[in-house]
Amino acid sequence: EVPNSLRGFEDKHDGRLITVFTASNYCGQTGNYGAVVIFHCDMSYTVEEHMAPALESLVQEYSQTGLTPSRTEEPVKQVTAEDMTASMDKMNADIMDKLRQKIV
Repeated sequence: EVPNSLRGFEDKHDGRLITVFTASNYCGQTGNYGAVVIFHCDMSYTVEEHMAPALESLVQEYSQTGLTPSRTEEPVKQVTAEDMTASMDKMNADIMDKLRQKIV
């Protein structure tokens, strides 16, 4: 679940528990940061937050390089509202299935 703060991590219990959310801008619409945690030898840690660029900007930058990809070029699929709804429905169904398994 994306943290309410839209940060890439949350720490609780006086820093004894840290939850890391690695996907920035989840589903292309939430505007949240992602993060990675780097643990040090003394078990202290550093959190590095990031925001991935939009897919469109990556495609544009790649197309300007003139490089040919190693795989067969296929047009970039535009994600539609229906795609997003189907994805969310599948995710919700998966979550409900997992909950049913734990409750039984």
